[in-house]
Amino acid sequence: MTVDIPHAVAHADDVEALVTRLETLSDAERARWAEAMVASLPVWRRLLRRDHDVSYWVLDPASPTAEFEAQVKKAFTRRYTSMYRLVLVAVALGASPAQILGLFDSDTVPLLGQYKVLPALADAVIARGPDWTAEFVAGLTGGPRNRRLARSVAPLVPRLVAAFDLPLPTSPDYLTGWAGTLPRPGRRWQDHFLAACEVPGAFSNTIASPRKYVEDIRRAARRHRAEEPTDNAALLDALLGVIERDSRPGTQREALAWIGGLDLDLTTRTDRLLRILPVADARVVAAFTAVLLGGDLDDDALVGLALAILPRKEKGLRRDVLKRLGHLTTPSPELLELVADLSRDTDTTVAKHASTLCESWGSAPAQDTGTRALWQEPSLPDPAPFPGLETLVLDDPGLAALVSAVVEAWEEDPTATERALAQLVATAHERGAEVVIAACADLEAEDESPYLQRLLTELGDGTLTPGTEPPEVEPDGGPLLYLAAERARAVCHGLGRLPCLLSTPSDARFRVSVDDLRSRATRYVEAGVPLEATDVAVALGRLSRAEVTDLDGLDVPIRDCDLRLADVIDTWRQAGPGPARLESEASNPQWGRNLVVDGEDPFWHELLGLDTTWNRPYRPGWFPPDDEWRPSAQWGAAVLGGAFGSRTEFPSVFTLLPGLPSRPAATVLQLLTDSELSAALDHLVLLASSASRFPELLAVAALATATTVATKDRGRVAEVLLAAWDEGRLVGDDLVAGWRSPAWDVLADKAVGKPVEHSPARLAPLLKDLAEAGGLALVWPLLVVIAEELAAANKVPAT
Repeated sequence: MTVDIPHAVAHADDVEALVTRLETLSDAERARWAEAMVASLPVWRRLLRRDHDVSYWVLDPASPTAEFEAQVKKAFTRRYTSMYRLVLVAVALGASPAQILGLFDSDTVPLLGQYKVLPALADAVIARGPDWTAEFVAGLTGGPRNRRLARSVAPLVPRLVAAFDLPLPTSPDYLTGWAGTLPRPGRRWQDHFLAACEVPGAFSNTIASPRKYVEDIRRAARRHRAEEPTDNAALLDALLGVIERDSRPGTQREALAWIGGLDLDLTTRTDRLLRILPVADARVVAAFTAVLLGGDLDDDALVGLALAILPRKEKGLRRDVLKRLGHLTTPSPELLELVADLSRDTDTTVAKHASTLCESWGSAPAQDTGTRALWQEPSLPDPAPFPGLETLVLDDPGLAALVSAVVEAWEEDPTATERALAQLVATAHERGAEVVIAACADLEAEDESPYLQRLLTELGDGTLTPGTEPPEVEPDGGPLLYLAAERARAVCHGLGRLPCLLSTPSDARFRVSVDDLRSRATRYVEAGVPLEATDVAVALGRLSRAEVTDLDGLDVPIRDCDLRLADVIDTWRQAGPGPARLESEASNPQWGRNLVVDGEDPFWHELLGLDTTWNRPYRPGWFPPDDEWRPSAQWGAAVLGGAFGSRTEFPSVFTLLPGLPSRPAATVLQLLTDSELSAALDHLVLLASSASRFPELLAVAALATATTVATKDRGRVAEVLLAAWDEGRLVGDDLVAGWRSPAWDVLADKAVGKPVEHSPARLAPLLKDLAEAGGLALVWPLLVVIAEELAAANKVPAT
């Protein structure tokens, strides 16, 4: 009699009923089930790794087949959720660790938890004994091909490790996936936590509500400590180490949340807090400063605190420290000079405190030379060189580190992506493409993997062969990142052949200098290799027209293009793109209206044979279905911000074409109307830090973000606008154009999303911050316009 295990599993009332059924099998039945299980494992593997989820089905109640569709969905969902019980069955029937591991991918453990199979599975694994469990744990958490799997198994592995006191897995991927797990007894939580603190980048979880996060940690820690004590000194030292080693604000803030949630005593580490302040995020600095000021600091510690805090921009912190300095009788010469300088600060409260201190210490306040007055001119500093390009040709360890960094970049970093592309090209040109292929041999990627990881995986498994021509770039109506993804694909096809990239940024603002352009073009001429059209398109988006005074050294062919580089640049430099327009259009009546941007077209893309969303109407947050957008089938989630249906773009979009910032700015506006304020702020800062100019929509995005985000985040907008003005990329008239833009009428429409206010009162704090920071010349034209508008709105009495 043939045993149909999937049928039996699907018709079990629940997991407990299935466990009971397995436990009551006779020896003969168990033998038949085991035989059927072994024969069926390849089928089960395919079944479990196929996307059967129907939770996204949208049923139309008005459809004549609605009732039938609902029944189909219910039946299919029941079968789909029950499939994951097959893993439990295979363990219980005696499958080997290798056979069970073949059923797992990075979705398996999360779905086992979702479908309430995980506790029974852990019991079944533990019942197989310590050796079987140790081999299974090693397979889940180790091996270069299992990196994504290792990050997903934290809900299962700690219980297995604790059951037999197994060695703690040391895989960075496993510990990164575990990081953020709340305290729980019986899971060797503290051992895991201390190990995770040693892994760079492990603490990178998105925290929606910091206050709730801290309270969740505190409640869990109390329950944990009721059964298992914790070494609070070791936990505090480990978390301070995270802040010391990792400069990313999100990582530091998560570590701070853990310090608060675990109720760790920072006053026991005052010397270490002082050492950390120079590298700490603003929120961490505020927390540490409050602790230090609340303690009994000696004179040396107080001077050290003052030297760390007074040069910062946070007004409240500076005022608090200046007040505390009144107890100091013997300031150091460096502190004397710093406080004297603050006596003419644009913050009058800070200046008053500083002047009082100078008088009490018997020193004179600094003379006002006028150089730090409210009205200043931009200093126009030279941008810093693009970081990390000092060594382009990598040895094997360096290449392995590059590939590892790409794989671990869950939140894509534009700087790291540009550096990786430049180093891959240089290394393959110098050492041969085969060394890059070898470094990628053990990679795996999934549908949601970022595009560069997908490409490196294709290199490693032979799907993509360097030296062959990339497929033709299809017309694109999807996300803006498609251009970046296709440039990277052309790079991978050209490894070993391309001498360099034309579009690698020259400076930290993602610009390409004309000198670098000429020298790179010369290398192509010497190598007898044509340029890639996508590389040229990105390079021109990063080049200043004013710098290109002649075409010497630019006569280079472009693959599959009738024109040469000099011809394209000659047309490109004649005129810039036109203005962009923000409008809205009706979509599905149930979903309201979509934003759409047109204009600011890079007409030179057509000369290069490219047809992308950069020169088409762009609908931020909306992408057509696969049958209407061919590239989506090729790239899928790799260019959709990390998931199908995502309402945003990858970070690289905001630095890809600094000369064309309007379409990325529309993404910021879309996020504001979706109430995704944190993402909108992050994207605005990235875009405004690299944009070579501030056209109308970018100015609207900056002003709208400043009037919408929380007060504590407004300083980030002010900082990036002040920097853009000081660097000559933003002028006062840009803000006026943004304030007067008709785009505000579109953003006020409730059919588009949450209305964005066009409010002088909400904008005033930003303008005040900018003026007090020395940017009065920047905000003055807008202040005049707003004053005139308010005066015109107030009717003058007839008598």
